[in-house]
Amino acid sequence: MKLPIRSLVLLCLFCWGLQAPLPAETRDEALSRRHQLRIGYGDAMMDHVKWHADRWHQYGPYPAEWTFSEKHHYYYLGHLMVDYQYRLKSWFSVGLQLDYSRVGWDLYTFNGQGEQLGCENAHYCNTSLLVPIYFTWGRTRHTSWYSGLQPGLTVNGGTETDEKGRHTVLGYGVGITLLGWSYDWRRYFVATEVGGLSSLWDTSHITQLFSRAVMVSGGVRFDGNELRNFLKRKKQ
Repeated sequence: MKLPIRSLVLLCLFCWGLQAPLPAETRDEALSRRHQLRIGYGDAMMDHVKWHADRWHQYGPYPAEWTFSEKHHYYYLGHLMVDYQYRLKSWFSVGLQLDYSRVGWDLYTFNGQGEQLGCENAHYCNTSLLVPIYFTWGRTRHTSWYSGLQPGLTVNGGTETDEKGRHTVLGYGVGITLLGWSYDWRRYFVATEVGGLSSLWDTSHITQLFSRAVMVSGGVRFDGNELRNFLKRKKQ
């Protein structure tokens, strides 16, 4: 079973983060910058492995007026994520997260004799608005370990339609962070997470299943005064 190169790179980056602990960060230091803003990228490994097998079929002999279609040459954007969090406690934070992913493919059409009639590009995308809830259960001077849950909504849309003729549908989305690690350098940080993002709009239509299994991100932490001073400078 082949895995995408990007997924292996992300997994290696996560393993690299497992380093020896340093002196523990105090509670006041953890709360000194309550606001957090970050951007990240996640893989589409599970979409590649589970859903999108690239197999050619042999058609015919059938009546020539019959038509068949096949999907081939899948490509994956992965997950683009932007996330804001507010730390209520030194070990607990909530926020808002926006995630976007896209999958494309070539759609081939054949007649009943197996002759190719055409080929066109097709795609679907998932846009998720989530409410991340994170629990920090381990902390050192520069590193922290955490887990979390991200419930919310997902909009799925693309070139295909469902049985009701809709190109776009609204459903439920939920992400889970089984294990997360971050490294802080002053107000800046990098993080890696292992988990998954799933979405569906009824019990028979699953648009994502444990996608974004590995994610890397980076961002900045700041307090309210730093934000106000920054906005004042922009107005001047």
